[in-house]
Amino acid sequence: MFLLICCSSKEKKEEEFVLVRIGNEVLTNNKIKSLKEGVYKNTSNKVIAQKWVEKELLYNAAKKSGFLNDKKLTAKRDDYYKNLIISSFLESEKNKNIKISKKDINNYYLKNKNSFKRKDEEVLINHFVVNNKKEAYNIKNILKKKKKGEEKEALIKKHRPTLKKLKYQLMKDSFFSFVFNKKNNQILGPKKDKSFYHVVEIVKVYEKNTIMGLEIVYDEIYNRLYKKQEILKEKLVIDSLYKKADVFLEPSLK
Repeated sequence: MFLLICCSSKEKKEEEFVLVRIGNEVLTNNKIKSLKEGVYKNTSNKVIAQKWVEKELLYNAAKKSGFLNDKKLTAKRDDYYKNLIISSFLESEKNKNIKISKKDINNYYLKNKNSFKRKDEEVLINHFVVNNKKEAYNIKNILKKKKKGEEKEALIKKHRPTLKKLKYQLMKDSFFSFVFNKKNNQILGPKKDKSFYHVVEIVKVYEKNTIMGLEIVYDEIYNRLYKKQEILKEKLVIDSLYKKADVFLEPSLK
């Protein structure tokens, strides 16, 4: 029991450890931890402490100058809080019971296929990088010899190539410009860049203006449909509130 009390007391002290004090206001290690998870992500404790001190000093100076009771600032604060409450309420209401089915997504895709045309030529590649020329040629030979099988599986497991999709306009002046205007399943390289050798397997070539597959645009369609449902729900919520409330509108405003 004594050990438990000691440990509990120690943990409490650690939780309430004060790092900075300005008058009655304190910055604890727990507050810094909370700030690091929010506003000051990837920021050092020293910088966070400095920012906190500056904020407190300026706030105290503003209070002494009478800004705490400034009517304009109070009105802005109240208006901001009102809008925050409204947006939170709407967010809660309009997201209730929104369901987007696979059938909805598929139907949208079929009706709007032309909106999913590629605006640029794209190439899907398997990208191998090694620092040994002999190993690079070995990779190329295996890829040429067998498209599937244990040997290729072992190769992929060993070198862990990157599967990436490249767009022509973004890559035409880059190191990867050599992969464009090539055929499916073509093996390119080794191509040296600095001290590394690159071998590229062309998985798929997508010509400009070809339509992207449903699997590629699935998430985008889902978000489009979800947003549309949100807008409809928001209108329904407002309409229902109009019906329930006693609202007078001067005829010229209707």
